[in-house]
Amino acid sequence: MPSCRYWAFAARSSLLREWRVFRGLTAADRPLAPGALGDKPLMVITRADGGPYGGRQWRLWHGFHCEQARLSANSRHVISRRADHALYESDPDLVIAAITEVVRSARTGTSLRALDVPGVAPGAAPGAH
Repeated sequence: MPSCRYWAFAARSSLLREWRVFRGLTAADRPLAPGALGDKPLMVITRADGGPYGGRQWRLWHGFHCEQARLSANSRHVISRRADHALYESDPDLVIAAITEVVRSARTGTSLRALDVPGVAPGAAPGAH
């Protein structure tokens, strides 16, 4: 079985690979430049700072998520108060609320609203990331 060092390296390598691919896709001449999704509803969820990938790594990831949120004029970027990676397990109320709000916005053609979920850090206002 691989060591803990192997898994830590693999996780960092995966993160860097994802970031590089996204940076290439979001360059000004690429299909995923800011605003490329028009006003389609987009909810970006970031875990809280802390844990093994806190501090500088978290700030880099947070910036990456801010860039993702700029893909749509109808977006919200929310930050969980949980520092876990698998937020669908550790903060299911937030994930369910986000999915529900995206579906509501898509069905009604209206803007995303702020999530009303206990324990969620205030997210950025629409369009402000």
